[in-house]
Amino acid sequence: MEDATLSEYQDALRDLLVYVMHRHQAKPHAGACRVVWSLPQLIEIVARTPNDPPAIAHEAIRTQICSRCEYQDADGYCPLRMSGECCLSREEGRVIAAIRRLSQRLHAAPG
Repeated sequence: MEDATLSEYQDALRDLLVYVMHRHQAKPHAGACRVVWSLPQLIEIVARTPNDPPAIAHEAIRTQICSRCEYQDADGYCPLRMSGECCLSREEGRVIAAIRRLSQRLHAAPG
């Protein structure tokens, strides 16, 4: 997870996570927030693909996170992703960008 703790990433993502969780609450049948559920894995994926195109991180998310999600079936179909109710799928680009910004700040900081 690079040099930052999980709580530092959560702090950096706080506004986005609050927004995602607020939108999620409007759809209580959609299960737990997948951003919160998968944050450690998201951080690791972004750390491994810091300069890669977003499509590389997207594929890693589908392979490493979505494949373990209770909502996705063995064929890769996810009703939450298809209906727009999966907060990870819906906010993936913003979450990846926020994690990358924090990682870049940490690496640019002296000391």
